[in-house]
Amino acid sequence: MVYGHVLGATNWSWSFGDGTNSTARSPYHVFNEAGAYTVTQTVVGPGGRDSNDLVVVVDAAPGALRFDPTRLALADGAFTMQLQGASGLNPVVLFASTNLVDWRTISTNQPLTSPLQLADPQAGEFPRRFYRAAETR
Repeated sequence: MVYGHVLGATNWSWSFGDGTNSTARSPYHVFNEAGAYTVTQTVVGPGGRDSNDLVVVVDAAPGALRFDPTRLALADGAFTMQLQGASGLNPVVLFASTNLVDWRTISTNQPLTSPLQLADPQAGEFPRRFYRAAETR
């Protein structure tokens, strides 16, 4: 995330580099295609105006691998999830992060037929975690 350097900012605007924009302070955005996008945040406040750019690289278009929201479960401190869209030909790796920056591999499934079950055995350790999965080639 990009942060402007204006104390007491009262207005925010975001350009995501894919033709979409937002005026939310902390927006959520999904890129629909692979590529490199320049995300620009502009903040305005009593102290002036400031803009910052950040290049976001999307490795693969969303939809190739996706979590099945009807198959998420938290039991005995382990968070399990079912993944759809895997080819079944390559290992699938589940990554977790507590801050959307420091991703670490927490589970690897060898090639199997879809759907795949992945688990984070330490889900109970942190109040909030983020997950992503990738089919390795």
